[in-house]
Amino acid sequence: MCDNKLQPSANPTPAVRGNHAPSSTIDRELVAQVSSAATSTVLFDTSVRYLAVSMAWCQEYDLNRHEIVGCSHYDIFPEIP
Repeated sequence: MCDNKLQPSANPTPAVRGNHAPSSTIDRELVAQVSSAATSTVLFDTSVRYLAVSMAWCQEYDLNRHEIVGCSHYDIFPEIP
């Protein structure tokens, strides 16, 4: 779906502060909370790349979470300016 997915971070910088996959315990807990949310929920980084999506969100948009985590929102929905 996208060619430029996030790469795991080697440092403990929180995911919401940069373009890195979650690496700290707090980041992983936040991703786990979003991923297991009963409502349609998404967590983005500052570059609008998906860090986590809930199953409800995947079902609503008929997308596979493993294909979009790490991708830019604009790669997934190119019709959005």
